[in-house]
Amino acid sequence: MNKVNTHPSHPPLSPITPVENARPFETIAMDFITKLPPSGGHDTILTITDTDCSKASIFLPCKEAIDSEGVAQLYLCRELTTLWVARLDEGTELKVTDPKEQQGDVEEKEAEGEERRDGVDG
Repeated sequence: MNKVNTHPSHPPLSPITPVENARPFETIAMDFITKLPPSGGHDTILTITDTDCSKASIFLPCKEAIDSEGVAQLYLCRELTTLWVARLDEGTELKVTDPKEQQGDVEEKEAEGEERRDGVDG
């Protein structure tokens, strides 16, 4: 008859060490929590975990039918929002402009540059 081992040996625990100079959310893992009851039009949660630097996780509500393009768009929208909030917290002034206005500014600067090369000051 065999005795039951009441003190099984465990592998040694070792911490997961981050890559040197890792930045937050530079290396991520994504997963879905599915088959949830509908809430606010969502039935799934996208989890995004920073696997190197902070071990932090982001939980984003979505629909189970989301595709890879939708995941990328959801993640980018979340990251851009976080970036804007972080810059506002630092006191950095953000200027939000219409892309059409920016195109006009680029064209004006290019025209000014051409005038200066021709020897004409604007």
